[in-house]
Amino acid sequence: MATFTVSKESGIVYPNDGMRRLLQLEKANGIWSQKMQMRLDHSWVLIMDFETGTEMEKFPVPLIQEPTAFTSHDPMEIYNNILVFIVGPGPGQRQAAGRSEMHIF
Repeated sequence: MATFTVSKESGIVYPNDGMRRLLQLEKANGIWSQKMQMRLDHSWVLIMDFETGTEMEKFPVPLIQEPTAFTSHDPMEIYNNILVFIVGPGPGQRQAAGRSEMHIF
């Protein structure tokens, strides 16, 4: 899981930008991955630890924007099953009222 602030200044605006940054981090620092489970529960998206079932993150469905899956059948591709989405300010709120974040799972 990685989280980035969405802004033109950071160069992260679209899901492809987040994947590009993830790959840059992998080359520079290496990334530790953890198997997670995602569950839709009424009006929430829950991210849970795969082994323990512990809730790690919780996002309100109405705030989720641009959900995008990145998949690959290439066995050499380390990131072959990635979900990216943006969580932003609620409907009717100005962008300045809350910042948007990009989450990568």
